[in-house]
Amino acid sequence: MTSIASPHDKVFKSAMKDLTVARSFLQTALPAELKQKLRWETLTLRPGTFVSKELQAFYTDVLYSAEIEGQEIFLYLLVEAQSKPEELMPFRLLEYMTKIWRYYLDQLPGKSKQQKSSARIPVGTQLPLIYPLIYYTGQRTPYPFSTRLFDCFAQPELAEKYLLQPFALLDLNQLSDEEIKQYQLATCLMLFQKHIRDKDLRPTLEIVINKKEWIKTVEHGGEYYEILLNYVATSGEISGDPEELFEKLGASAPTAKRMHIMTIAEMLKQKGKLEGVKKVARNLLRSGFDSKIVAKNTGLLLSEIEEIQASLKKTKKSKSA
Repeated sequence: MTSIASPHDKVFKSAMKDLTVARSFLQTALPAELKQKLRWETLTLRPGTFVSKELQAFYTDVLYSAEIEGQEIFLYLLVEAQSKPEELMPFRLLEYMTKIWRYYLDQLPGKSKQQKSSARIPVGTQLPLIYPLIYYTGQRTPYPFSTRLFDCFAQPELAEKYLLQPFALLDLNQLSDEEIKQYQLATCLMLFQKHIRDKDLRPTLEIVINKKEWIKTVEHGGEYYEILLNYVATSGEISGDPEELFEKLGASAPTAKRMHIMTIAEMLKQKGKLEGVKKVARNLLRSGFDSKIVAKNTGLLLSEIEEIQASLKKTKKSKSA
């Protein structure tokens, strides 16, 4: 099958590497608005292919960049030369377009090889427009399938209504605690996550203790309530002695679960003690004491002291900036 498709693909791609030929072709094939706005002298052939290896026997592609109104735009030509065209071609095209956008992001100035593909996208980055064009040379004609992405779905009306629209956003910080209570069994999860960065999580926990939402959480069974309590214990700040508070949280729980809750309370107590020791270590380091002396007098590991030192340096640097 490779030998059948390749000649058609190769002749087109080879011809389109000649920018004079490409310009002549595109000036006819593009919509009138793009033809008028595009600065044709900026037309540039981009290297590589975005077609996956297993499909290169059936497709070939050519990518150009150019400028429109001072912004970069990509013109993407995908050649479909197989005798049986693909019904999900709009999806295939979208897949290749996302690869082009990733290629664009990876080429941004100042990105190292280690940062590419996995790095966070810099604030203010905007994507370039991609104009895709399928160049079809298959035997079956006219082209038998829809060119609409939504027609690739079993429920095209629902797909058009909900896909490629502004994404649904549930911002916990914008929901009141009363609104969160509408989420039934997920209420405690959402309340804890909304307030986890509060200076003190105790007020939220005290509100939850006698509410039906917490009772339902405990009665639900499984590991759900344990996951929530572990999250609170490891990620939140709780003032005072946590034992009394967690005893109230466990009042409606079966005996086995109550024991687990009190284990978490003990862990929180130890966490509070450790934070107190680290506070002493920070003060000693600020006063100029050697890290080994601080480690010896606090009982902390030298690696823990070094972490505290690094944190202090980072804080000092950010204040001076």
